[in-house]
Amino acid sequence: MWQFPTIFVIIRIINYTIGSDANLKKIRIEMGVTQKHLAKMMGVTQVYISRIENGDIEGLTMRNFLKLAKILKVSPFQLLELLLEQYKKYKRR
Repeated sequence: MWQFPTIFVIIRIINYTIGSDANLKKIRIEMGVTQKHLAKMMGVTQVYISRIENGDIEGLTMRNFLKLAKILKVSPFQLLELLLEQYKKYKRR
C-alpha cells in the first residue's frame, strides 16, 4: 500500500530562503486555538503539535500537512514556507 511521503522529504528538495517573521504558533494563537484543540481537530497528540511548532517536522505526513493548512486557513504553499523557516531554526539548535 502506498504511503504519504513526509514533509521532511519535500522540504529537503526545496532549497531557498524565506524572509518571514510569521510562524505556526502565532497563527494558531490569533485563531484562538490551543495546541490541545488543534491536536484534537487533526487527530494527533498535543506533543505532535508542539514538535511541529518548534520545527521538528520530520514525522509530519502529507495528510497531516494538508489538514493543518486547511485548519489554519493558509495555503499549502504558505504553510510550507512557514515550516521551512521553522525547520531551519530547529536545525541550528
